[in-house]
Amino acid sequence: MTIEDTDKVDWVAWKGDRLLLVITDHLEWTDFEAHAELLRSKIESYVTYIESGQLWELPRAPKSVDVVIELALKEKPPPAATSLFHSVEHVLQDRGIGFEVWVGLREDTLRMSAPSKRFEAPR
Repeated sequence: MTIEDTDKVDWVAWKGDRLLLVITDHLEWTDFEAHAELLRSKIESYVTYIESGQLWELPRAPKSVDVVIELALKEKPPPAATSLFHSVEHVLQDRGIGFEVWVGLREDTLRMSAPSKRFEAPR
């Protein structure tokens, strides 16, 4: 799955008590607006996944977890993407979700914000 599968979670990983939800983005940035819209749609799906409680259905789900959405880019984004990432970061931070953007093999981390709350499993 990739950024084009906007209704699916691409990749899930546990790192200690952190849940990493990864968006894999292999697209070029030739059409910035179309690319940005795909990204917004994908992130909305991830937020719905988190806030609906579906994450508690995952194997090995702990009782509480920090959640981070990671955007793994194949191509370096244009300068215009900075404001897009900044906007996404603020929306996610308001919901307690961390956000990280990186290019290639994590060699070039562009943006990072830590989760601001822990998500608790329903009782």
